Amino acid sequence: MIITEVNRLFEIKITAIMLVVRGIVQVLDLDVVSAVISGIAGIGHIILGASLILILLDIKKSV
Repeated sequence: MIITEVNRLFEIKITAIMLVVRGIVQVLDLDVVSAVISGIAGIGHIILGASLILILLDIKKSV
């Protein structure tokens, strides 16, 4: 459970950082880099979703 909590915090940081970087790239209008940044932010969201599911399964198991 502790490992899952640490991983979740890591994915939240990745997602937040990539959203800020993506906003800067959109303001500067760099279309080529925008697709790569969107992909990295998407990976952060996928990992975050998986870790939330694991946390819910741990809660279900403990109840």
